[in-house]
Amino acid sequence: MQGPIALDDLRQMREEDILASGTQVCLEGTETWQPIATVAPTAPATAKQIAYLSYMGVAGADRMSKDEVSIVLNRLFDTPDMKLWRQLRQKQEDWITDRFILYPDLYARDIEYMLHEELPRVFHAFVRSRMVGASETLSKAKIRQVIDALSQENNHWWQAKNKRDVFFTKLSAMFPGCVDGRRPENVQQASTQV
Repeated sequence: MQGPIALDDLRQMREEDILASGTQVCLEGTETWQPIATVAPTAPATAKQIAYLSYMGVAGADRMSKDEVSIVLNRLFDTPDMKLWRQLRQKQEDWITDRFILYPDLYARDIEYMLHEELPRVFHAFVRSRMVGASETLSKAKIRQVIDALSQENNHWWQAKNKRDVFFTKLSAMFPGCVDGRRPENVQQASTQV
Protein backbone atom coordinates (compact mmCIF):
# COMPACT_ATOMS: atom_id res chain seq x y z
CA MET A 1 0.00 0.00 0.00
CA GLN A 2 1.35 3.40 -0.95
CA GLY A 3 0.68 6.62 0.96
CA PRO A 4 0.17 9.18 2.05
CA ILE A 5 -2.73 7.85 4.12
CA ALA A 6 -4.50 9.92 6.77
CA LEU A 7 -3.85 8.86 10.36
CA ASP A 8 -7.60 8.31 10.96
CA ASP A 9 -7.70 5.98 7.96
CA LEU A 10 -4.72 4.05 9.34
CA ARG A 11 -6.50 3.69 12.69
CA GLN A 12 -9.61 2.42 10.90
CA MET A 13 -7.56 -0.14 8.97
CA ARG A 14 -5.99 -1.28 12.26
CA GLU A 15 -9.41 -1.66 13.89
CA GLU A 16 -10.61 -3.73 10.92
CA ASP A 17 -7.42 -5.84 10.99
CA ILE A 18 -6.56 -4.81 7.44
CA LEU A 19 -3.09 -3.88 8.67
CA ALA A 20 -1.19 -6.03 11.16
CA SER A 21 0.30 -4.42 14.26
CA GLY A 22 3.81 -5.00 12.89
CA THR A 23 3.18 -3.19 9.59
CA GLN A 24 5.87 -0.55 9.15
CA VAL A 25 4.80 3.04 8.43
CA CYS A 26 6.63 6.30 7.98
CA LEU A 27 4.85 9.45 9.13
CA GLU A 28 4.82 12.39 6.77
CA GLY A 29 7.73 14.72 7.48
CA THR A 30 9.84 11.96 9.06
CA GLU A 31 12.21 9.38 7.65
CA THR A 32 11.83 6.81 10.43
CA TRP A 33 9.81 3.64 9.81
CA GLN A 34 8.03 2.24 12.83
CA PRO A 35 5.32 -0.34 13.62
CA ILE A 36 1.83 0.95 12.96
CA ALA A 37 0.86 -0.15 16.48
CA THR A 38 2.96 2.72 17.86
CA VAL A 39 1.49 5.29 15.46
CA ALA A 40 -2.14 4.17 15.25
CA PRO A 41 -2.85 1.91 18.24
CA THR A 42 -6.07 0.01 18.38
CA ALA A 43 -8.84 0.64 20.86
CA PRO A 44 -8.27 0.09 24.58
CA ALA A 45 -8.16 -3.47 25.85
CA THR A 46 -11.53 -5.07 26.50
CA ALA A 47 -12.77 -5.75 30.02
CA LYS A 48 -12.21 -9.49 29.47
CA GLN A 49 -8.65 -8.92 28.28
CA ILE A 50 -7.94 -6.73 31.31
CA ALA A 51 -9.45 -9.32 33.66
CA TYR A 52 -7.37 -12.15 32.18
CA LEU A 53 -4.09 -10.26 32.14
CA SER A 54 -4.64 -8.99 35.68
CA TYR A 55 -5.39 -12.55 36.82
CA MET A 56 -2.18 -13.73 35.15
CA GLY A 57 -0.23 -11.09 37.09
CA VAL A 58 0.38 -8.59 34.29
CA ALA A 59 0.63 -5.08 35.73
CA GLY A 60 -1.01 -2.14 33.97
CA ALA A 61 -3.42 -4.19 31.86
CA ASP A 62 -6.11 -1.56 32.40
CA ARG A 63 -3.99 0.98 30.50
CA MET A 64 -3.18 -1.22 27.49
CA SER A 65 -4.47 -1.05 23.94
CA LYS A 66 -5.60 -4.17 22.09
CA ASP A 67 -2.27 -4.13 20.25
CA GLU A 68 -0.34 -4.08 23.51
CA VAL A 69 -2.50 -6.91 24.86
CA SER A 70 -1.72 -8.93 21.75
CA ILE A 71 2.01 -8.44 22.27
CA VAL A 72 1.80 -9.36 25.97
CA LEU A 73 -0.28 -12.47 25.22
CA ASN A 74 2.24 -13.61 22.60
CA ARG A 75 5.05 -13.29 25.15
CA LEU A 76 3.20 -14.40 28.28
CA PHE A 77 4.76 -17.85 28.44
CA ASP A 78 8.18 -16.88 27.04
CA THR A 79 10.36 -17.73 30.00
CA PRO A 80 13.38 -20.01 30.33
CA ASP A 81 12.33 -20.75 33.94
CA MET A 82 10.38 -24.05 33.71
CA LYS A 83 8.98 -23.67 37.23
CA LEU A 84 7.53 -20.27 36.34
CA TRP A 85 6.26 -21.63 33.02
CA ARG A 86 4.40 -24.46 34.82
CA GLN A 87 2.93 -22.01 37.33
CA LEU A 88 1.68 -19.80 34.50
CA ARG A 89 0.17 -22.80 32.68
CA GLN A 90 -1.57 -23.94 35.88
CA LYS A 91 -2.88 -20.43 36.44
CA GLN A 92 -4.15 -20.36 32.85
CA GLU A 93 -5.92 -23.67 33.41
CA ASP A 94 -7.47 -22.37 36.65
CA TRP A 95 -8.69 -19.30 34.76
CA ILE A 96 -11.18 -21.46 32.87
CA THR A 97 -13.41 -21.65 35.96
CA ASP A 98 -11.97 -18.88 38.16
CA ARG A 99 -13.11 -16.23 35.68
CA PHE A 100 -16.74 -17.19 36.32
CA ILE A 101 -16.25 -16.89 40.07
CA LEU A 102 -14.23 -13.66 40.01
CA TYR A 103 -16.16 -11.87 37.26
CA PRO A 104 -19.69 -13.35 37.13
CA ASP A 105 -21.24 -10.25 35.55
CA LEU A 106 -18.54 -9.97 32.89
CA TYR A 107 -18.88 -13.67 31.99
CA ALA A 108 -22.65 -14.10 32.46
CA ARG A 109 -23.21 -15.24 28.86
CA ASP A 110 -20.22 -17.58 29.04
CA ILE A 111 -21.61 -19.11 32.24
CA GLU A 112 -24.97 -19.71 30.58
CA TYR A 113 -23.27 -21.28 27.57
CA MET A 114 -21.15 -23.48 29.81
CA LEU A 115 -24.17 -24.65 31.82
CA HIS A 116 -26.39 -25.30 28.80
CA GLU A 117 -23.92 -26.45 26.12
CA GLU A 118 -20.50 -27.43 27.45
CA LEU A 119 -21.41 -29.17 30.70
CA PRO A 120 -24.07 -31.40 29.10
CA ARG A 121 -21.42 -32.69 26.65
CA VAL A 122 -18.87 -33.16 29.43
CA PHE A 123 -21.35 -34.95 31.70
CA HIS A 124 -22.67 -37.14 28.90
CA ALA A 125 -19.13 -38.32 28.15
CA PHE A 126 -18.45 -38.75 31.88
CA VAL A 127 -21.53 -40.93 32.45
CA ARG A 128 -20.78 -43.01 29.35
CA SER A 129 -17.22 -43.55 30.58
CA ARG A 130 -18.66 -45.01 33.80
CA MET A 131 -21.78 -46.76 32.55
CA VAL A 132 -22.98 -48.60 29.43
CA GLY A 133 -26.11 -50.60 28.71
CA ALA A 134 -28.45 -48.54 30.91
CA SER A 135 -32.17 -49.24 30.56
CA GLU A 136 -32.95 -45.57 29.87
CA THR A 137 -31.36 -43.28 27.28
CA LEU A 138 -29.34 -40.41 28.67
CA SER A 139 -30.48 -37.42 26.63
CA LYS A 140 -29.24 -33.83 26.71
CA ALA A 141 -32.71 -32.83 27.93
CA LYS A 142 -32.32 -35.08 30.99
CA ILE A 143 -28.81 -33.79 31.60
CA ARG A 144 -30.11 -30.23 31.46
CA GLN A 145 -32.90 -31.10 33.91
CA VAL A 146 -30.31 -32.42 36.36
CA ILE A 147 -28.13 -29.32 35.86
CA ASP A 148 -31.18 -27.07 36.42
CA ALA A 149 -32.13 -28.98 39.59
CA LEU A 150 -28.58 -28.70 40.94
CA SER A 151 -28.50 -24.98 40.08
CA GLN A 152 -31.76 -24.42 41.97
CA GLU A 153 -30.29 -26.11 45.04
CA ASN A 154 -26.94 -24.32 44.81
CA ASN A 155 -26.18 -21.84 42.04
CA HIS A 156 -22.43 -22.48 42.39
CA TRP A 157 -22.43 -26.29 42.46
CA TRP A 158 -20.50 -26.45 39.18
CA GLN A 159 -17.53 -24.73 40.82
CA ALA A 160 -16.82 -27.74 43.04
CA LYS A 161 -13.83 -29.94 42.21
CA ASN A 162 -16.10 -33.01 42.44
CA LYS A 163 -18.81 -31.58 40.17
CA ARG A 164 -18.90 -34.76 38.05
CA ASP A 165 -19.65 -36.87 41.10
CA VAL A 166 -22.24 -34.35 42.32
CA PHE A 167 -23.88 -34.54 38.89
CA PHE A 168 -23.77 -38.35 38.81
CA THR A 169 -25.38 -38.61 42.25
CA LYS A 170 -28.21 -36.25 41.26
CA LEU A 171 -28.67 -38.05 37.93
CA SER A 172 -28.95 -41.35 39.82
CA ALA A 173 -31.69 -39.90 42.01
CA MET A 174 -33.64 -38.24 39.20
CA PHE A 175 -33.17 -40.79 36.40
CA PRO A 176 -32.03 -44.10 37.92
CA GLY A 177 -32.61 -45.89 34.61
CA CYS A 178 -29.81 -43.83 33.06
CA VAL A 179 -27.24 -45.29 35.44
CA ASP A 180 -28.43 -48.90 35.93
CA GLY A 181 -26.06 -50.36 33.36
CA ARG A 182 -22.63 -51.85 33.81
CA ARG A 183 -19.12 -50.43 33.75
CA PRO A 184 -17.51 -50.46 30.31
CA GLU A 185 -15.19 -53.44 29.81
CA ASN A 186 -12.09 -51.33 29.28
CA VAL A 187 -12.74 -49.62 32.63
CA GLN A 188 -13.22 -52.97 34.39
CA GLN A 189 -9.99 -54.32 32.91
CA ALA A 190 -8.10 -51.19 33.87
CA SER A 191 -9.38 -51.34 37.46
CA THR A 192 -8.37 -55.01 37.88
CA GLN A 193 -4.88 -54.34 36.52
CA VAL A 194 -4.16 -51.48 38.91
